[in-house]
Amino acid sequence: MKKPNKQKIDTNELMKDTDKLLNFINSLEKINLETVNIKELEKEITSLESNLKEKYKNVLPKNYKDDLDTEE
Repeated sequence: MKKPNKQKIDTNELMKDTDKLLNFINSLEKINLETVNIKELEKEITSLESNLKEKYKNVLPKNYKDDLDTEE
């Protein structure tokens, strides 16, 4: 069995990233779905996701999406 990569995570950076993600989620709750620019929203989401993936690529498992809830 392969040992997991025990890369150390900077807790301050993790907290900042968590705050950033939570702020984004809060902003989603406040948007007007009738007037939101979906393309811009999608760009913002993709950017946030890619930044987090890149930053934590040494910590995240390669197939981390397999551990998420099913799509049912």
